[in-house]
Amino acid sequence: MRLIFRKLIIAAFVAAGPALAWSGSAQAAPQILGLVASNGPIPLRCNTFYCAADFTTFCLQQERKGPSRNQVYHAHNGGEGIRVLGVKPSGEVVEIADGGALEIIAPRGQTVVNMSLPKRLLDKHGVVRVAIDIGANVSLLPEEKPNDYNRQTEQDIAIATGPLRELGTRVVDQNRAKVAAADVLNRVVTLLPPGNRAASTRLRNSVWDKVAVTLPSDDVYRSAISTAKRTFDNCHVHTEGSAFTRSTSVTGRNSLSLRDCLTVGHDALISPLNKTYWDAVKFGS
Repeated sequence: MRLIFRKLIIAAFVAAGPALAWSGSAQAAPQILGLVASNGPIPLRCNTFYCAADFTTFCLQQERKGPSRNQVYHAHNGGEGIRVLGVKPSGEVVEIADGGALEIIAPRGQTVVNMSLPKRLLDKHGVVRVAIDIGANVSLLPEEKPNDYNRQTEQDIAIATGPLRELGTRVVDQNRAKVAAADVLNRVVTLLPPGNRAASTRLRNSVWDKVAVTLPSDDVYRSAISTAKRTFDNCHVHTEGSAFTRSTSVTGRNSLSLRDCLTVGHDALISPLNKTYWDAVKFGS
């Protein structure tokens, strides 16, 4: 079973190269993304300068190229549907006006974005923790570049953020079992050391425990926790002590980190839903 899991992870990294494409040279504007609704606020992790977390997305426009690495995005309609919530020392929860400080990038393709806020925003509003709550039907527009030869027109945006986004809600957002499991994995990734830095067994288990207590207690999340924990445990085994390495055809001989492995697990949940959405668009569902 472990050997099968290892082969699946290697295959996923090899396949992800072209599939998650930051296909680079052409300067056509990339895809508009659907930002998957959250089931309650998702905590951000803060360091000295920024607070950030990963959020699940999917591609609304199959015919356009995927976002390049760290492609900048902006929320459609000025961020309507994205709420920044702060917790004061007293425990009171307040909504924070971010004043355009929220930064959104796609770090590795179409399946996830990273949202971040400057740490000083917390100090300004007198809060000690911050979270983001995502509402229904939120779309993300790629930042325009001067040399985009095939820009997103007003009609493109209206179609993608209107009827296509509503279809995406039915196909992707409302598949709560897979979306919730992906959310759990994102929360774990957010708390792990950045990059390929090693994480001790004690830290890994501590991160899992911290995430588990922040999750909703409904039936969907109870099942999602079980699904995500299987991925976490398998990744833990295969990345412990840097014994498991990536395929040389992808990255040479660098060690696969637990974060890397979990991102593959996340994308394995979301990518099939995105394909189902594309098929629904193709056949006019």
